[in-house]
Amino acid sequence: MIKYWLIRLQAKRWLTKMRADNVTYEQQRAFVAWCKKSKQHQDTYFAERDILLNSNSNKAPRLGHSLAFLSLAAFALTIWLFKTPNTSKVAPSLVYFSAEQSPVTLSDGSVIELKKPTKIAVAYSQNERIIKLLEGDAWFDVASDASRPFRVEFNNKQVTALGTSFLINTLGVAKVVVTEHKVSVTNTQTKQTQQLAQGEGLILSNKHWLKMHASEINAALAWRDGKLIFNATPLGDAIKQLQPFVDYKISVVNQQHLNLKVTGNVNTQSPEFALSLLLESLNLKQMRNASNDLIIY
Repeated sequence: MIKYWLIRLQAKRWLTKMRADNVTYEQQRAFVAWCKKSKQHQDTYFAERDILLNSNSNKAPRLGHSLAFLSLAAFALTIWLFKTPNTSKVAPSLVYFSAEQSPVTLSDGSVIELKKPTKIAVAYSQNERIIKLLEGDAWFDVASDASRPFRVEFNNKQVTALGTSFLINTLGVAKVVVTEHKVSVTNTQTKQTQQLAQGEGLILSNKHWLKMHASEINAALAWRDGKLIFNATPLGDAIKQLQPFVDYKISVVNQQHLNLKVTGNVNTQSPEFALSLLLESLNLKQMRNASNDLIIY
């Protein structure tokens, strides 16, 4: 009885930590380790979560806490799905994550960093680990498990890795960059496969994969350090990358301006200042409309 109440107390404490807006990567990993200790830990945690969910069902949600709670629910459900045996006849359920929950730590110890506004769906089974990159950019640090290949699917493409780290960009031009070991990149329609080693990258151009230069690889990885690097990048693509870091809509009056090339480094902590400098280099102006949207002309 004492052990049960101790586990219940621990579950409540984890529930509070996982709901916090500032939950850390180390706390997520510790939470995974606690859940793995026993099924009683998992069952008690879910029981406490359901009690809280039911008690809050008639209360008006607050935005910050609702996002944190969604993060908790998806994360906890992931633990359950990954620990539950799956038969070959039953497809694993999908669990969804968004950039607000980054970094995401999966039950096998794999870690995924999500760039705004990335969304992924995770499906783990006894035989394989599938990540569907629905939109955006993500970096994967994959835990080694030779019995279960780790595959990322996006835009009719598939990247397969075993014990490796790599990045996939889908916002703008699709890219794949390997930061550790090797991966294979497969076109699921043509079945063509290419191998990529550490320090190499591929960029999609006219439906064909081309090898990336070192400068392109550095630019693709820059967002992990809070930067965006533009090197003769079309203004339209630059705006797509900047848009998630501001709370207003950016639009361009003259659509031909979207093809203008911009070059420069952007700190994602001060996107407005960086955008002003980029527009100044193109001799373009900006204004706000009644809805506070940014209009470029």
